[in-house]
Amino acid sequence: MEPASVGERVKVARGGPQLDGIVFDTPSRSKVVVAVVEPDRGPVFRTVHPKTLTERTEKVTATERCVCSSAGRRRQFAVQPAAG
Repeated sequence: MEPASVGERVKVARGGPQLDGIVFDTPSRSKVVVAVVEPDRGPVFRTVHPKTLTERTEKVTATERCVCSSAGRRRQFAVQPAAG
């Protein structure tokens, strides 16, 4: 996958099933902050390595809204909950 950009819809690989997410920030070439909905914790931010991300191409259906703020800017993202 090419470098992720803010607002891009991605899948995040982790120890278990992949999570749907949206890129929130890219503080460096080796760090990407992604908004995801974890099954046990709900909406959270995770800092991950870009190699754990893959592009998400399916359309968003049922969504949850996650309003985030960063450096005084408000960004609104729709995050699809993980299946399961």
